[in-house]
Amino acid sequence: MSRMTFLATALLAGIPQIGTAQLSEVICDDKARLEKQLFGASGAVRQGRGMRGPDALIEVWIEPGSGDWTLVQSYPGGTACLLAMGEHWETISQELEPS
Repeated sequence: MSRMTFLATALLAGIPQIGTAQLSEVICDDKARLEKQLFGASGAVRQGRGMRGPDALIEVWIEPGSGDWTLVQSYPGGTACLLAMGEHWETISQELEPS
């Protein structure tokens, strides 16, 4: 959990306009700056993405070494928001389970 706390703190420190935000609130910033923080602070990599609607893209970022994950929603105007963060990401095999 300490790496997630570090990431959230780094994002809050690098984004002065949301300095008073609680960690339980959604954190938004310029998409390029937010991605730079995700990659630079923890080495997270984008693992998957999908459209949430016509104007919203959801991405999952994973830190390979620790399994920490971050859910990011991006908009066409260049803004992105951290929606959730967690630990112990596990990629599930696409194989069918026996019935």
